[in-house]
Amino acid sequence: VPLAPSSSRRSTAMKLSCAEPLGWRTDVPRPGLITMKIYGGVLGANVSAAVAGKGLITGVTATQYPDHALLEIGVRRLVSRYRTVAEENGRDIRLVLEETPTGAIPDPRPRGQLNMAQPELLRAVGEDLMVQVVVLDAGHGGRDPGKIGVAGTNEKEVNLALAKALREELEDMGLRVVMTREKDELIELNDRAEIANRAGGDLFISLHCNGWFNEQAQGAETYFLTPSQYETEDEGFTPWSQVQQKHLGQSSDLAETIQSRLVADMGVVDRGVKQAGYQVLRGADMPAVLVEAGFLSNADEEQNLRDSGYRRELVRSIASAVNDFRRRYGSVDGRTGERE
Repeated sequence: VPLAPSSSRRSTAMKLSCAEPLGWRTDVPRPGLITMKIYGGVLGANVSAAVAGKGLITGVTATQYPDHALLEIGVRRLVSRYRTVAEENGRDIRLVLEETPTGAIPDPRPRGQLNMAQPELLRAVGEDLMVQVVVLDAGHGGRDPGKIGVAGTNEKEVNLALAKALREELEDMGLRVVMTREKDELIELNDRAEIANRAGGDLFISLHCNGWFNEQAQGAETYFLTPSQYETEDEGFTPWSQVQQKHLGQSSDLAETIQSRLVADMGVVDRGVKQAGYQVLRGADMPAVLVEAGFLSNADEEQNLRDSGYRRELVRSIASAVNDFRRRYGSVDGRTGERE
């Protein structure tokens, strides 16, 4: 995999030449570092273990593993975003780093708070949902630490602490809670949704922490799934990848409810409700959202997320949002089993 960095005033491109088309995955485990895993990749004899930086790249380290090659790419703080694309020949991969004047995530758009007094604007008539079982997904785990904070905090540990604290809050409300993981272990993304479906979950909430190149980035954001561009023609059968499609209305409502609660109760910067193609949400046959509770790449937010008192207040906001949501959708009172 020969490396050929090139740069201009506002961007730096790095080209990886492969002997055949290979799959790859990129991630940002901590500020200033991009990792690229090349599945089935074998480092060529002309590839040294470390390559000097150029432009927005500070340096590249290459490591060979039995089933993949891993590139660890150091980047400068000026980088605001990156993208990876396959060349027309299908074999070469190009990583493009881009710089903006601020070097940070764009400022969140001003957003009005959710109007709880007008539920008819948020759901179609007749979309009742009896929320009794909530599935909590602590993101990452095991050999996958997730983001790593400026002080060394592992995202997987914060996610699990948040999930356990949120479980207590929801159980106090009379709800049954199922956890996709209760210890430091890696659960595959599709398996998380399968756990939720087998448990008969009514809601699925995946808990995460954010990270970015610039340490000033801050705030919370909540995601629901981007609609698939593919439609099935099979009657009576919904592919695994599309079962979330029918819940997108309620998923967007749950995302808005959680996001507005976090902003109102915690005073965090509102990064808004967004859509993304997160695999962990695709197979959940119930309203499903992913919550980014804060930035571990921001020293202040990392310190907050390490504090059990702050985490307790944060999950109370999420629990309140769940309660707001289930009341709007005609849920039952968990203690009596009777409609409110």
